[in-house]
Amino acid sequence: MTAGANFPESIRLDWLSLVIKYLLVLAFTVCAANHVAAGRIPPQVKFKATLPNELEKIGFINSIIEDDVGYLWFGAIKGLARYDGYQLKIYSYNEDDPHSLSHPWVKKLLLDHDGQLWVTTHTGLCQYLEKSDNFDCFTSEPVATEQNPVEFYYLYEDSRGKMWASTSQGMRYFSPGKRKFSGLSEPLNSALKPERDSDDNFVTALAEDHQRSVWIGLSGNGILRYDQASNSLVHYHQQDGASRLPSNNIREIFVDSNDTVWVGSEGGGVSRFDRKSESFTRLVHSTNEKADAVWDIVEDRTGLFWIADGSGVHIYEPSSGKFAGYHYIEGKTGGPGNFVARDLFIDSANGIWAGYFPSGVDKVDLQASEFINYMHDPNDPQSLADGGVLTTEEDLQGNLWVGCGFGLSYLDRHTGAFKNYVHEPDNPASLGGSTVLDLLLQEDGTLWVGTWDRGLNRRNPFTEEFHRYQENLDDPHSLFGREPWALARDSQAVLWVATEKGINRYNSSSDDFTRVMPNDDDGRPLTQLYTRHINLTRDGKLWIASFDGVYVLDPRSNTYTAHYTHNETEPHSLSWDQVLTTFQDTAGNIWVGTFGGGLDLFVPELDGFEHFGLESGLPDTSVTGIIEDTEGYIWVSTYQGLARFDTSQRRFSHFDKHDGLVSNLFNRNSPSLLRSGELVFGSSRGLTIFDPRALQRNTHLPPVVFTDFQIFNQTIAPGPTQPLATAIGTSPTIHLDHKQSVFSIEFAGLDYNSPNENQYAYRLIGFEHTWNQVGNRRQATYTNLDAGTYTFEVKASNNNGVWNPKPAKLSIVVAPPYWKTPLAYTLYAFFAVTGAAILYRTQRNKLERQRVLVQRLQEIDRMKDQINRNLDRKVAERTKALQEEHERLQETQQQLQSLNKKLDDASVTDQLTGLNNRRFLYRTIQSDVMMVAQQYELAKSQIYNDDALNDLTFFVVDIDDFKEVNDEYGHAAGDCLLVQFSHILRSVLRDDDYIVRWGGEEFVIVIRNLARGRINNIATRLLDKVQQHRFDIGGSQYLHKTCSIGIACYPFIATAPRKLDWEQVIGLADHALYGAKSSGKNAWVRLDAAPNIKADFTNSTVSNEKLKDLLNCEAIVASSSLNTAEIHWKL
Repeated sequence: MTAGANFPESIRLDWLSLVIKYLLVLAFTVCAANHVAAGRIPPQVKFKATLPNELEKIGFINSIIEDDVGYLWFGAIKGLARYDGYQLKIYSYNEDDPHSLSHPWVKKLLLDHDGQLWVTTHTGLCQYLEKSDNFDCFTSEPVATEQNPVEFYYLYEDSRGKMWASTSQGMRYFSPGKRKFSGLSEPLNSALKPERDSDDNFVTALAEDHQRSVWIGLSGNGILRYDQASNSLVHYHQQDGASRLPSNNIREIFVDSNDTVWVGSEGGGVSRFDRKSESFTRLVHSTNEKADAVWDIVEDRTGLFWIADGSGVHIYEPSSGKFAGYHYIEGKTGGPGNFVARDLFIDSANGIWAGYFPSGVDKVDLQASEFINYMHDPNDPQSLADGGVLTTEEDLQGNLWVGCGFGLSYLDRHTGAFKNYVHEPDNPASLGGSTVLDLLLQEDGTLWVGTWDRGLNRRNPFTEEFHRYQENLDDPHSLFGREPWALARDSQAVLWVATEKGINRYNSSSDDFTRVMPNDDDGRPLTQLYTRHINLTRDGKLWIASFDGVYVLDPRSNTYTAHYTHNETEPHSLSWDQVLTTFQDTAGNIWVGTFGGGLDLFVPELDGFEHFGLESGLPDTSVTGIIEDTEGYIWVSTYQGLARFDTSQRRFSHFDKHDGLVSNLFNRNSPSLLRSGELVFGSSRGLTIFDPRALQRNTHLPPVVFTDFQIFNQTIAPGPTQPLATAIGTSPTIHLDHKQSVFSIEFAGLDYNSPNENQYAYRLIGFEHTWNQVGNRRQATYTNLDAGTYTFEVKASNNNGVWNPKPAKLSIVVAPPYWKTPLAYTLYAFFAVTGAAILYRTQRNKLERQRVLVQRLQEIDRMKDQINRNLDRKVAERTKALQEEHERLQETQQQLQSLNKKLDDASVTDQLTGLNNRRFLYRTIQSDVMMVAQQYELAKSQIYNDDALNDLTFFVVDIDDFKEVNDEYGHAAGDCLLVQFSHILRSVLRDDDYIVRWGGEEFVIVIRNLARGRINNIATRLLDKVQQHRFDIGGSQYLHKTCSIGIACYPFIATAPRKLDWEQVIGLADHALYGAKSSGKNAWVRLDAAPNIKADFTNSTVSNEKLKDLLNCEAIVASSSLNTAEIHWKL
């Protein structure tokens, strides 16, 4: 018996049609995959600007290249810039620096076969010296004079490693090893000899084809093809007639993967060379006259050709012969960043870059280009309706109905235009309401529309009129509810409507409704059930998502067969009672999306659920929509973007605005799978359509480079007397003395797809063994390291979480202070041995004298008294000498003890501010904690009065916008500000309180032995003191700054003092600090446990999610100098 034999006939037919549909989709998938492999123009190409304000300083871009480390270099008319994905380093001409560029105008960049970077400037060739981070520049012979200046235009290396340099005195070969220029052989030399008073014969482009023929483009004299094997030339000229070269002003020559020669010219656009006819064919890629000036041509890995011209960027698709153009439009984002595209470059990760005139560089976001976004444009009546997208439905023509917050839209996929329907108060045949909640399209074209607060609408496909169904409290057969959130048809084609009140079954024969409600615990029908979605499963049942869990309804008998809710004691119960959507995939799995519990998978064997939340990689716990693509991946929409779930690997991939979505907030159940295999999702900002098969995971392993090294927040330049012998990226070892106790290392992972989403982990071997997972933070700071040799390691992942397993390494050697050097310990040993020898000799002499004395006493008994007196005198003298020697030894020991105390004090003191550091707090706080905890425990036994109890209160204080001070005025100004800030802290707080510099501009204050009820006044006084202070940052410059404070008291729970340790309390204060800073700054926020708190804390840090739960259930209470309702938490 087949599996379908148990189904009713109507269900078998329904699933048979579904199988046919998926077979058709599968066939389309195979065709689409072949199409993608052949190369196709992305549906909505998006350009992402690279630091436009900074790049504007160096003017228009002439050349882009990637070095063998992974840095990108941008050559421009006013200098050279190196880019690491986060910041630019600018190089330019400096007449006082012989190792700067020879001229600010950079015309061409070249990376030779040895990985050496060469820069062609207006006056010479410059070799980049990586270790010293500067340049060695060369000029042509004969040496230029004022009357005969030598100008450089182009540099090219052929397959034999020979370098060709184009100058105003003709073409020359350049030998980097010999640092010599040499002339060309005939007939090439004569053909490229400059013409007097003309630049027509200047070389502007070179390329070598697969036969090793060199193609040479001239400024105004056409193209030369030089056969190196036969030493022969062919000249192609616009006026020769036969070649059909469209222009003599050549700007680009490109040889593609099929050995076809492409030419870009000024005035002639794009042309290709036909080897059979020995002629050029022009391709008209644009009707814009400015597009006739073509500056660059590249071919990407899919076989598409990218063209940079005077109107922007064009793409050529060889398989179809189609062109697509992209132009700069003032005020529009996502397009080219400027008017004229001058250079194109494809990096090692297949990223495409465009450089512009008058300035700017874009990266083409190929992943984002696969997402087609539609948004409301108030100036375009054919744009999407406003208010965000709530639901979507495809019709039989492949067009799309879209329900929005302010209307119903119909998208014509061929034209991209929308037709909009809204509620018209004077037209009873118009849409009943403009906020569309759900859509359902019947085979006959009838469209059902659920609208918010205005009931259900049925659209006639022929008259385009809407018939309305609304709730009538006097009619039990009217629609039950005013908000039809979900529409579905069962296996018998019966329409079901879910509203804010419950479930309706539509009776087509009587054109009315029957209410089908589940029973309560007493067996009586519920009077209300807030429902959000209905899903038909293959067994013919309806799974209903409600705010009281999931109900399962058998529509054939109108009976409810199951009800699933959340139960804290049952691990396999529903994760959350508020359910937004359900879905059954092609494998029969039933998925449930909840409002706060993430994604659940129904497990029939358990009659329960498997849970997927943040710990599984889901970006957010509110799942608003679920759909399956043609390859079996499950897609879910959330409040933080989209997630794709691989059911075989049990892994999520995350997509958000950085990946090309129009918004991150997908707060309604809007997904659809189109017959084309595309997916549709609606968000609060608009509509997104994409083909999931075209999305490629970023597998590039980002190499990690060191970009800066700072001591006490000051960048260290390399030099023979500096800790860095060479530039930071090339120095294998850094040597520090004991005074250089605070240092920072900056690093970057060179993956440019979405650099801000790259993740980092680092560790300092010799100090720590575990990796510090620091998210996208790119700096590590260490303080007061013991003398020794350490190895700093850092690794990075790309925006898709692919980690480079090979870390970058840097050796750090910290020298001991002079009193702890081997020489010092040798001297200590020498003095100790010498002292012991002196003492031994003294004791031995004493014994010898005593022996002689005994002998003399035996021999001269009658002189006993006199000898005794003499002996007493001498003994007294020797005793005094020994006592003085003993006192000197004691004094030496006291000096050593004092010196050790000073060393100990220095180890717990911040060198800049003189405040205590973290080590001090970890050393001293435990005794305070034990004392306070003991007081509270005794208070529970009524030994102490509660009113007499004192607390430890932790302030986490952060100077607002401190980074802007460093960026604008320099780190010396920042240090001045920190020192003055420490003085303010001392003036406000008591001598008994601990003031600790926690790191950077962050401080921790421990207020000791003071009742927590008196704390808020101190925080307010500190805010006022800082705000009123006029900070002197040097150079007759003054600033006013503010700070933000997070507060928490120990014990946090008075009835259970040891429930949270002091580090967890600091963590809560840090959460409070974030609330203060994200809510306007210059404020304090305090977190306290509710008097009757029953929360189950663990000994780990209180997470953001845990804090959110505690705040929501009022287990933790926030107070602040602000309105607590306006505090933004890091949740």
